[in-house]
Amino acid sequence: MSKVLVFSVMLTLAACQSTPSRKVERSIANTTVLRTFLKEVAEQSRDVGARDLQQQIEKNLKEYIRQNSEGEHGNWVRMGITKDQAFKIESLYDDLPYMNKVQKWVMENVTTLAKGVKPSIASNAYTKIVGRSGSVINPYQGLSDDVQDLAMARRGQTMPSHLRRKAPEAPKAQSISDELRSRNNRLIAAVENLDGVDSTAKQYILNNLKISDDLVKNNPLVASNIHHSVEGSVLITKKTGLRSMGKGCESFNEKASGEILEIKARVDMRRAELIEQKAYDKAGKVFNSVDEIPADRRLSQAEIDEATEEAFEDVLGYSRKEAQAAIKRLKSPPCQVY
Repeated sequence: MSKVLVFSVMLTLAACQSTPSRKVERSIANTTVLRTFLKEVAEQSRDVGARDLQQQIEKNLKEYIRQNSEGEHGNWVRMGITKDQAFKIESLYDDLPYMNKVQKWVMENVTTLAKGVKPSIASNAYTKIVGRSGSVINPYQGLSDDVQDLAMARRGQTMPSHLRRKAPEAPKAQSISDELRSRNNRLIAAVENLDGVDSTAKQYILNNLKISDDLVKNNPLVASNIHHSVEGSVLITKKTGLRSMGKGCESFNEKASGEILEIKARVDMRRAELIEQKAYDKAGKVFNSVDEIPADRRLSQAEIDEATEEAFEDVLGYSRKEAQAAIKRLKSPPCQVY
């Protein structure tokens, strides 16, 4: 069996048992977006320079991500990667296939890793980078400068001891379960706020979020990767108005292993990134929601399928014919993942 076909076979078994240049405005982080974000944070902050910010994050990330290395669920699961993957990371910009997840988490949690960055600054920088494209969830919502010390104390409890900030009255540490459940709730709110889209699309996404909420405590790696896939689906529906996952995706997420979902999440993140860009290109502008765009300038289902094929090529190394064959199987009964 061809090596590049292994993933589609594994997907099928798990599910069926029983970019053009443009101004940086993205809802899903990548290396370019993260670099731009950190530069903006440094420029807005008087307490930290660009080089110092970079060095802090590089040092603290490596220690943070490997904390609780003797346990089954370390901080790496917050990002949706495995323990083995976490221990291969040496820097924020490593050329590793799963670094987009890590970079996305850093962009959404910069106040956890860098001293002297106020939540208001991180929020302003995040909003500026996201720009007209909007965002699926606001990672800094509810975090104000007035409560920064307490919030940092809570987050800091998950840091190595010598990196923690001291506070006289630190609230309870934000556990992995707390973080993932909070993300789950923000995604539910994002789905409920989708207007002018296929109602079935919303229901399929909500069904998958119910699964991830149930898995947060006992299988956080699976829950975290469901979040990555779901966030990509929300973004696709927000930009196209069309359904972005099939009814079989719920069954797939219940049965697939954490390792398989880790790979699928990377495919789904790339898929969302491609579709978002194609939606802007066809509309002729960056926009927040599909209801801003005339019907004849929205992406069609065929164009979404083409972007899905490209994602399989980019992430898994498939040929276009292999991607088309795999996606056809995954869209058809009994799988219906897409």
